[in-house]
Amino acid sequence: SLRRQRQMCIRDRIIDQWSEIVGPRLAERIQAVAVRGPELLVAVNDPAWASQVAWLEAQLLERIESLVGPGRITSVRVRVERRAGP
Repeated sequence: SLRRQRQMCIRDRIIDQWSEIVGPRLAERIQAVAVRGPELLVAVNDPAWASQVAWLEAQLLERIESLVGPGRITSVRVRVERRAGP
Protein backbone atom coordinates (compact mmCIF):
# COMPACT_ATOMS: atom_id res chain seq x y z
CA SER A 1 0.00 0.00 0.00
CA LEU A 2 1.00 3.63 -0.38
CA ARG A 3 1.06 4.13 3.39
CA ARG A 4 3.45 1.20 3.82
CA GLN A 5 5.72 2.53 1.08
CA ARG A 6 5.77 5.94 2.78
CA GLN A 7 6.72 4.34 6.12
CA MET A 8 9.53 2.36 4.45
CA CYS A 9 10.82 5.55 2.82
CA ILE A 10 10.78 7.36 6.18
CA ARG A 11 12.54 4.40 7.84
CA ASP A 12 15.20 4.30 5.12
CA ARG A 13 15.87 8.03 5.44
CA ILE A 14 16.17 7.77 9.23
CA ILE A 15 18.47 4.74 9.05
CA ASP A 16 20.62 6.36 6.34
CA GLN A 17 21.02 9.52 8.43
CA TRP A 18 21.08 7.83 11.86
CA SER A 19 24.64 8.76 12.80
CA GLU A 20 23.84 12.41 11.96
CA ILE A 21 20.64 12.26 14.03
CA VAL A 22 22.16 10.75 17.18
CA GLY A 23 25.86 11.36 16.62
CA PRO A 24 28.48 8.72 15.81
CA ARG A 25 29.10 7.63 19.42
CA LEU A 26 25.42 7.01 20.17
CA ALA A 27 24.92 5.36 16.78
CA GLU A 28 27.25 2.60 17.98
CA ARG A 29 24.93 1.91 20.94
CA ILE A 30 21.46 2.77 19.61
CA GLN A 31 20.19 1.44 16.28
CA ALA A 32 17.11 2.54 14.36
CA VAL A 33 15.23 -0.65 13.47
CA ALA A 34 11.74 0.05 12.13
CA VAL A 35 8.94 2.55 11.71
CA ARG A 36 5.45 1.50 12.78
CA GLY A 37 2.98 4.25 12.01
CA PRO A 38 4.21 7.36 13.84
CA GLU A 39 6.54 5.33 16.08
CA LEU A 40 10.26 4.77 15.56
CA LEU A 41 11.54 1.51 17.02
CA VAL A 42 15.16 1.52 18.17
CA ALA A 43 17.28 -1.28 19.59
CA VAL A 44 19.88 -1.09 22.34
CA ASN A 45 21.97 -3.85 23.89
CA ASP A 46 21.88 -2.59 27.47
CA PRO A 47 18.90 -1.51 29.62
CA ALA A 48 20.86 1.56 30.72
CA TRP A 49 20.74 2.81 27.14
CA ALA A 50 16.97 2.37 27.08
CA SER A 51 16.63 5.02 29.77
CA GLN A 52 19.14 7.22 27.92
CA VAL A 53 16.94 7.07 24.81
CA ALA A 54 13.88 8.05 26.87
CA TRP A 55 15.82 11.02 28.20
CA LEU A 56 16.87 12.04 24.67
CA GLU A 57 13.49 11.38 23.01
CA ALA A 58 12.41 15.01 22.55
CA GLN A 59 15.77 15.90 21.02
CA LEU A 60 15.69 12.86 18.72
CA LEU A 61 12.14 13.65 17.58
CA GLU A 62 13.16 17.23 16.80
CA ARG A 63 16.05 16.06 14.62
CA ILE A 64 13.92 13.40 12.92
CA GLU A 65 11.21 15.98 12.22
CA SER A 66 13.73 18.21 10.45
CA LEU A 67 14.65 15.21 8.28
CA VAL A 68 11.26 13.68 7.41
CA GLY A 69 8.78 16.47 8.17
CA PRO A 70 6.45 17.32 11.05
CA GLY A 71 4.09 14.77 12.57
CA ARG A 72 5.52 11.73 10.77
CA ILE A 73 7.36 10.31 13.79
CA THR A 74 5.88 11.26 17.15
CA SER A 75 7.39 8.70 19.54
CA VAL A 76 10.42 6.49 20.02
CA ARG A 77 10.08 2.98 21.44
CA VAL A 78 13.14 1.13 22.71
CA ARG A 79 13.77 -2.61 22.55
CA VAL A 80 16.60 -4.13 24.56
CA GLU A 81 18.37 -6.84 22.59
CA ARG A 82 21.05 -8.77 24.36
CA ARG A 83 23.93 -9.48 22.05
CA ALA A 84 25.51 -12.88 22.14
CA GLY A 85 29.07 -12.74 23.33
CA PRO A 86 31.62 -14.22 25.70
